[in-house]
Amino acid sequence: CSSDLNNDIYFHKVDVENEEEIARKYRIEALPTFVSIVNGKEVERFEGANNDRLRKMVERLNKM
Repeated sequence: CSSDLNNDIYFHKVDVENEEEIARKYRIEALPTFVSIVNGKEVERFEGANNDRLRKMVERLNKM
């Protein structure tokens, strides 16, 4: 349920063609790529459209 999710989780869409520096910094080589960053450090990532993996990632972040 979305009401169980932490309000401090944000999603940002990046146009990697126009933001090449960000794409390099976060090693984005496939689309979509989901990168979890906590306190400035990458804690998890995955590539590809996978609703179950995304939900599990958000659930893990919500427990931090």
